[in-house]
Parts: sequence; structure tokens; C-alpha cells
Amino acid sequence: MATTRTPGVTILTDGRRFILRDSNVCGLEWTWEVAVPELGRSVFVIPPEAFKTERPHVVTLNDVAWSIVKAQRSIHPIWLFPFRGRRITPGRT
Repeated sequence: MATTRTPGVTILTDGRRFILRDSNVCGLEWTWEVAVPELGRSVFVIPPEAFKTERPHVVTLNDVAWSIVKAQRSIHPIWLFPFRGRRITPGRT
């Protein structure tokens, strides 16, 4: 897997393209998780107001990202990636 960093954007590749802005990754909420039994895992549906679009954005996770999500599951009731009980602000802690 390769990781490319540009300001405000994280790009992970493993033969397929996966792009999310840091603010979207840092702001992922458990309420956005939707189980997809056919995949054996969940997707995250980011609402339009959190993604700067007029429609929801569906994020399908690769195996590495899914393993990270599973490890975060019991840490915080709202945020996937909290810091001191709050949402992480990209570029700062």
C-alpha cells in the first residue's frame, strides 16, 4: 500500500484509488456506518454537509482501513478517531 500526502488530502492506494480529505477521515462518526452483509463489513455514508457536496458520499474501506476501524470501535461513542474525548482537528491535536 502506498500513501501520498498533500495538504488536507490523504490518498491511500492498493491497486485501487481511495481518496478522502483529512477533515473527512478525522470527522468520521459511528452514526454514518452502514452494515453491508454482502461485503462482510460496513461502509460509511458521509452526509452532504460534512462532505461539501449536494449528496451523501459512500466510503468503502479496503482491508487495511477496515482493520483500523475495527480497532477503534470501543474507544469513543461518536468519533472514530477522537483525541481527548473530542473530534481530531486535521493538522493539530
